[in-house]
Amino acid sequence: MSKTRSIHSRIAIEGDAIGFWKRLRLLTMGLIFFLPDPTLAQSVLGCTHLSATTPSLDSSASASEPASVNASPDYFPVWKAISLGTYKNAKAVRDALNITPSPCPIYVGLGASEVLGRLHYSETSSKLNLVVVRVSALGFGADGASLKDIYERASRLGLALAPAELGPTLRLDYLDQSLGEFLHIAMKPVTRDGGDPVDFSIGNGGAGLLLISGDAHSDSIAPGSERFVFVRSRDSSGTS
Repeated sequence: MSKTRSIHSRIAIEGDAIGFWKRLRLLTMGLIFFLPDPTLAQSVLGCTHLSATTPSLDSSASASEPASVNASPDYFPVWKAISLGTYKNAKAVRDALNITPSPCPIYVGLGASEVLGRLHYSETSSKLNLVVVRVSALGFGADGASLKDIYERASRLGLALAPAELGPTLRLDYLDQSLGEFLHIAMKPVTRDGGDPVDFSIGNGGAGLLLISGDAHSDSIAPGSERFVFVRSRDSSGTS
């Protein structure tokens, strides 16, 4: 039986983190009135005061009408270019997640933390052109579609799955993520200890930036409003 994978269900998998971040957000909002230094107050609430320098997602294909099956790769503008190969292993990623110089702490969910040691990390530098696409922009309705159908449709439109290491790498690179925004990495799943396949999502929960995992069974249903990060596998110049 297929399961709908909303952001709320994904966060619930990580141990009711959404409740934790709501409580922490209320606490920091209360503390601001007792902090004499405005700079300190802003640092406490840093995740709600971020000014994104990355191009707006609303100007990308994530907010567009459904693409036709013959759509040009240029229909999906590059949202962000990112380099892999900076972090050679899980220890380097964990250290970076712990010490990232940002006004927001980074919270790594239990499932995401478990699989960090199972990823393949690039030994050489390579660049990926990323696009963000709503499920509805791939031609599915508000009810969405299964991961299998989403990935097959995206492949026909010139989009590819990202290597799993993009999850933590993008989290570390995208520190000005807008409040309340969540992006799901389109990727081949990684298996947890119990055998369940998971993938990564990144978000700004208000009191911290999130790297969490979620159900990646092929029959899991993603709603039409959900945003996925794909790699643009081909473009008008014929390069990846």
